[in-house]
Amino acid sequence: MIPNETYQNDTSEFKNSLQIDLQYCLAIFGTLASVINFIFLCFLKKTISIKNKKFVFAYSFGCMLTGTGFAVANADRIRLANKSEEILPIYCFLKIYTYCFIVGESLISIQCFVMAVERFMAVKMAINLKKVPERIKNALLWGSIILCIFDLCSAIASSAPLTDKVNSTCYYRVSVSKTYFLLRYSICIILGYSSFALYVVVAVILRVNRSSVNSIRISQLRREASVMRHLFIIVFIIVFVQNLPITLNLLAVIFQPSLFIIPEIIWTPYAFALMIYALYCFGVHFCRRNNLVFTSSNNVNTQVINMQDLDGILFNFDEVHHKMETISHD
Repeated sequence: MIPNETYQNDTSEFKNSLQIDLQYCLAIFGTLASVINFIFLCFLKKTISIKNKKFVFAYSFGCMLTGTGFAVANADRIRLANKSEEILPIYCFLKIYTYCFIVGESLISIQCFVMAVERFMAVKMAINLKKVPERIKNALLWGSIILCIFDLCSAIASSAPLTDKVNSTCYYRVSVSKTYFLLRYSICIILGYSSFALYVVVAVILRVNRSSVNSIRISQLRREASVMRHLFIIVFIIVFVQNLPITLNLLAVIFQPSLFIIPEIIWTPYAFALMIYALYCFGVHFCRRNNLVFTSSNNVNTQVINMQDLDGILFNFDEVHHKMETISHD
């Protein structure tokens, strides 16, 4: 029995040490994500003279909120490492990071899907030389905001009847009912992988229609293809780096494998991914400002991609055609 107890004590100490180290990592990543996305939002608002940046703004705002949640929550958990107490789950909603997680994660999942839907509509309408109406984009944005509010109200409603006390560190999975938790993250997973699948469908549509429409439409579809190539890279990173941890978290709650006893293992890559999009945008902007531009031949039949194109790709979802037409005069 003594060797067994010694092994269990060593294992427990290792897990506690690892958990604390990961909490520090999450607090650092969360702080960086929050600050970087806040700077990006200011940058997006002040320096980009493009009318439609709603979806990018909402997505980055969600990343900023979630990053703030990771930073505050893990700082609180480090502080309460040996001083935590038992409270009712509803009292977890007195902590600001609970709201940051709920609203932030909802915005990330919904906006990723909304951007995929917008790209699908843009490509389908480009075949007929049309653009997505502004009212549809506004409807998509307001619909996503309403869904976030509904999700927050549902979380509070699911937590209110719970009477079993939980640790005051308030991990989200114990702050709400298990049914709501499973349903919410199942929807997030479906939205994430559906977004990726929709981008694949759009890429196929672009490839098929390029050889079956007239020259004007081909030119327009090439512009959409230029947008899609870069957005596809971003969505691939976002969906799989952020969506896989959510999938693992859901499996951990359902099956409770011993590997996932430390939830911070799952969430560390997610917290890091919150800053990827903003850093990518800053990198492109830096290259453009420093004339790090590489272009191909001037032949009109050769697709030329430079940093101005990338700027339009990153910040100009609905006016990309106008950007591509005027870029030669920049």
